[in-house]
Amino acid sequence: TTTSPAGEVTFGKLQQRKDLTAIAAAHKIPFVAQTAAGPHWQDLSEKAGRAAKADGPAFLNVLADCPLGWGHEARLSPTMVNGAVESCVWPLYEVEDGHWRLTYRPEEPLPVADWLHTQKRFAHLFRPEAAGLLEEIQCSVDDDWAALLERCEN
Repeated sequence: TTTSPAGEVTFGKLQQRKDLTAIAAAHKIPFVAQTAAGPHWQDLSEKAGRAAKADGPAFLNVLADCPLGWGHEARLSPTMVNGAVESCVWPLYEVEDGHWRLTYRPEEPLPVADWLHTQKRFAHLFRPEAAGLLEEIQCSVDDDWAALLERCEN
């Protein structure tokens, strides 16, 4: 975002983003889901329907891109959103009455660097002085994905 720009002094925000969907689930909201716009419209539609029927509050965390902010051509919006899902940066899942369920599993996850490389907002991660950051990001995404799979299997 423009509030944490990468530049000469810093590589931008160094903290990992908060998992808002998991935070909502921790508050025992009857229906919580994470989904995405674009190519995953059916997942979004089904979750919106379940949210509307929930016995109490519901929370949907929907990924939609911003071509200007992300730094890509608007015609690539579906590809950008899909890349987040396919790289496991933005997994699709739901938590209904405390039961976690994965709603989409990529057949062959896309390397996170391949998705990041398509956006100008992450160009600084591909400079020589950022060596190692991409591996750290991939490890973090892999750890989060593994933890989500474990929660969904229980």
